[in-house]
Amino acid sequence: NPETIGAYTWWSQRFPSVRLQNKGWRIDYICVTSPLKNNIKTATILPDVKHSDHCPIFLELNV
Repeated sequence: NPETIGAYTWWSQRFPSVRLQNKGWRIDYICVTSPLKNNIKTATILPDVKHSDHCPIFLELNV
């Protein structure tokens, strides 16, 4: 979802307030081949999972 604004997958742990302010980077991606592109049902970032300085990204495919 490249058009989504404010959707980040990484925040610096050096400055914990940046995650609260949602000032991060989108550096985690899921890549698919051209044939799979048409099978993408949904893709989303899961920012509420806070076990790391990265958050998971989720991809659901129609198979």
